[in-house]
Amino acid sequence: MRKPSNRAYVVEVDLDDVQPMEGQPRIHFDPGEMDALAESLGVSQEQPIIICQKPEVTQKPHYQLNDGERRWRGAQKEGMQTLLAIVVPWEDPGTRFEKAFRANLGVPLSPYEKMLSCVRLKEFKGYTTTELARRTSIKPSTVVLYLGIAAGLHPDVLKMMSPERLASDRLRLLVARELSKLQHEDQLRLAPEMLGMNEQRARALVRTDHRLRGNVWSPSIGSTKGRKPSDDFYAVTAALERIERNASYYAGLGKALYQSMFSSRHSADKKSTVRAIRASITYLEKILAAVEE
Repeated sequence: MRKPSNRAYVVEVDLDDVQPMEGQPRIHFDPGEMDALAESLGVSQEQPIIICQKPEVTQKPHYQLNDGERRWRGAQKEGMQTLLAIVVPWEDPGTRFEKAFRANLGVPLSPYEKMLSCVRLKEFKGYTTTELARRTSIKPSTVVLYLGIAAGLHPDVLKMMSPERLASDRLRLLVARELSKLQHEDQLRLAPEMLGMNEQRARALVRTDHRLRGNVWSPSIGSTKGRKPSDDFYAVTAALERIERNASYYAGLGKALYQSMFSSRHSADKKSTVRAIRASITYLEKILAAVEE
């Protein structure tokens, strides 16, 4: 093991002697892309990974990644033992994070990953919006959008934007913007209904929810402030689509699962579940009758 140096040098490093950067910009590693990368690394390594030697460390791992976590993971998946690496001088966390962000632009980050990166760079470096835009190659208006959403969303709702969730179970960026304008308690209540929803439907749902909770409504009242004629359509169809997805999933679990589920529960639990199902069917039949008229 060489002593830490102020100059970069090349080594062949053991994979188990390297650890990922804590809180690095990339969160999601696409399984299909990782399989292809692992296969490619099994043939040859096109680019070395970039690592830095941790100060005052006497046992493995001696190094931490600055750039190349995808290659490092791919090599592990392929069963490799070593990778070619460039060792660079250790720098402060903010500088290393900024360099890692720029290095990740080759394989685009998701909006969620870019948003969290902007927040971290602002915390690390105290950059203004203009500086963040210049250093990240993100439009200033988008930086403002990212910072506003991150500041306004409840932490649990913010996590619903993660690229590790399925697209149908994820908050879209512009939907998150609509939610960020609400109180946290309303965000937590509405966010599950907005997963996979587009911005137009999300806005309609927010307006309809506000109107129904804040005003006594009937068809004879007409438009209320901020209401559009399409609001009710989007709110109803979004709710029905979610009911259909959930019902389809639970219907597919099979009879045996439900028999097992209730075999060890009190009979009152089964009765209450049956009542809830029958009530839901009744409400859906009323909606169906109204729509078909």
